[in-house]
Amino acid sequence: MTPLPLIPLLVFLFACLIAAFFIRKHTPGGNFEREYFVAGRRLGPIVLVMTTIATFGSITAFVGMPGQAWEYGFGWVYLAGAQVISLILLFGVVGKKLALIARRIHAVSIIDIINARFRSSILTLILSCSLVVFFTALIVAQLVGAAKIFVAVTHYDYSVGLTLITATTAVYTVIGGFRGVAITDTLCGIVMIVSTLFLGFGIINTGGGYENIMQTIAAQKPEMFDIFAGGQMPIGLFVTQWLILGLLVFTMPQVAVRCLSYKSTKSLRHALWIGTLIVGLLLVGLTALGALSYGVFPDLLNEHGGSVDDVIPLILTQTFPSWAVDIIILGPIAAAISTVSTLLISSSVNIIQGIYANLALRQRKAPEHDRVRFVSQASSILLSVVALIVALTPPDLIWRMSMYVFGGIEVASCWILILGLFWHRANKVGAVASLTSGLATYFLLGIFDVNIFSEFDAVIFALIVSFVFMVAGSLFFYVKRDAHMLEVFFPERAPSTTATVYEFESDAPSSDRPLTNERMDFSSSKRVEK
Repeated sequence: MTPLPLIPLLVFLFACLIAAFFIRKHTPGGNFEREYFVAGRRLGPIVLVMTTIATFGSITAFVGMPGQAWEYGFGWVYLAGAQVISLILLFGVVGKKLALIARRIHAVSIIDIINARFRSSILTLILSCSLVVFFTALIVAQLVGAAKIFVAVTHYDYSVGLTLITATTAVYTVIGGFRGVAITDTLCGIVMIVSTLFLGFGIINTGGGYENIMQTIAAQKPEMFDIFAGGQMPIGLFVTQWLILGLLVFTMPQVAVRCLSYKSTKSLRHALWIGTLIVGLLLVGLTALGALSYGVFPDLLNEHGGSVDDVIPLILTQTFPSWAVDIIILGPIAAAISTVSTLLISSSVNIIQGIYANLALRQRKAPEHDRVRFVSQASSILLSVVALIVALTPPDLIWRMSMYVFGGIEVASCWILILGLFWHRANKVGAVASLTSGLATYFLLGIFDVNIFSEFDAVIFALIVSFVFMVAGSLFFYVKRDAHMLEVFFPERAPSTTATVYEFESDAPSSDRPLTNERMDFSSSKRVEK
């Protein structure tokens, strides 16, 4: 066994570390939390898009969705198309309001915004703890997927790949913070796109062209052209997957927090159309390649064994020479480490804002900045170690595990975020009832394996229960509304129709003008002269 297969991966991981050190060196001093958790609110459109896509794209884009498409057909491609909607909802519907609120209250996380909206320490504590558990499970899935691909291509031991990838990701996340993660996410996104293009070329070239591949599929497995895969993909599966992968992605805190980090409305508008194009090319395109690959390797798993998670790694080894495989493998590994780094940052901010800060305030002590820095970085390292230990015994299907965790995160945060932002009657009683009832329903249905329409029915039922409890708790239990909260979140219902917010830096008359206090109308997002 030679070290040659490791060279491209080692170079790539080293580049991520160098980028993190460079970012750390050139990060301005001052507010640690704002710089570490939201990159000083200075991300441009390209970096914003790449870091957002890397957050929810994950390893399932390479080893989960394409494998399912290989097995069931093009119906899975239609299902994957839901991901295109996610950025439209994120940047087009909630992005600007989240950014304006965050600047008004100096928020560095979605937990900060939820705490300011509902003023409930119990809510933020339960939500933060739940999210940390979900994030840790998702980190495990990413590390397992990356390590499996590492083993399939390099033939090194699973624990070697797992340790190498985990250690590198943890180090550059702790060093670079959100800004470092965003830059390395951009690097990872570029690697993912290049790998996808090479993978597509290899599959079509090996199959003798697109037409020949389609003819082979039509002859051997015509049900692949049926959107429901000959009855194997029920309509319930489409509903749940469109919710998990499309309509509700913007409610996941690790995704929504990206809206707190962009520097201007111009960046947001550009990110909207750039991101939609890249999602279509990368995430939907990879799933389509999985379906096409059946026309090239119809007996892949029968000949080599394994599960649908192994389809892309096996195709790589069957399609390309070893030196090319060593390079293309960087795509799925980049997808995994970019998601892991984002989840580590998100977990640490939940531990800081939802757990540590709550405990400090209960003792009537303000969180110390040096302690905040230490707890943030230590929590990232600790979670990495925990995930590494758990990942040493890998689950069978990474895709199924990832979908279950995505569903849990969305059940926990969906109505709290949506109704908290857009319904002025929502209160902390309804929010706590929504969170606890939704999670209880989700876990109980999962434990007893209740499936009526598809295997992910728990998401739908939990969302319904969570919504009912949110509305009922808010309507039947009166909580006095804070005037300051109304001014920030619902200025049209506040005594004054304007609220003090922080203007986007690059929207100012001069590009180098610092953030200034202005009076801005929240409903129209246009400046109001004093």
